[in-house]
Amino acid sequence: MTIPGISGTINLLLVLQLIATFQVLQEPFVMTAGGPNNSSLSVMLLTYNYAFEDIEFGRAGALGSLAFLALLGLSYVYVKRSGLAGAKGA
Repeated sequence: MTIPGISGTINLLLVLQLIATFQVLQEPFVMTAGGPNNSSLSVMLLTYNYAFEDIEFGRAGALGSLAFLALLGLSYVYVKRSGLAGAKGA
């Protein structure tokens, strides 16, 4: 087995891991609430903090929209790399 033979799988898993990492909320929220000096602050936790702790709904909405666009782009890359775009379902 060689690296060029599994490069498609590696690329696909990289995109899926990026999408999963972007969506982390529960673990930092429950365990450290962002951690000392915001060391475990994720994008979703920052959005939550803006919306429900700081009561800054505009910032939370803007950050949520940016996160949505980033995840939409990563999902597009996932669909293109996985070959699902050309598959026809019944």
